[in-house]
Amino acid sequence: EFYIHMNAGSYEIGTYWKIQTELVNHDNIQPLLDELNKMLRFNSNRDARYFNESNLKTMLSAILYNNSNYVLKSELEFNGGESGDAAIEAKLKEARAQLQRYMKDPLVSKLTNLHKYIIVASLRGVLKVEETK
Repeated sequence: EFYIHMNAGSYEIGTYWKIQTELVNHDNIQPLLDELNKMLRFNSNRDARYFNESNLKTMLSAILYNNSNYVLKSELEFNGGESGDAAIEAKLKEARAQLQRYMKDPLVSKLTNLHKYIIVASLRGVLKVEETK
């Protein structure tokens, strides 16, 4: 296998390819969530002041950038300072409504075998994942 050696250790190039393969071939989102949690843990508590949906989208784009099977759509920001089941449930409800609007888009509505995931995260990590049909 090919490795890039960095100050912090080594990184396997095939990691993101394996994540994509699990998603495409096996509908398995867990490797993606595991990698996302690892990326989120690199941040400090001070980074939480500036953490928003754009940061999460950038992380997901880094993992899925070279695969045309995925389309990332922006959701509204989840404030890392919010906590509790009520705040998470409010974001899920909002995301479900947005997803329904996205599904009315002519380009999106033509896609077959589409898997839609809602991911709520803060710098604490992935807080909730929901696959919608």
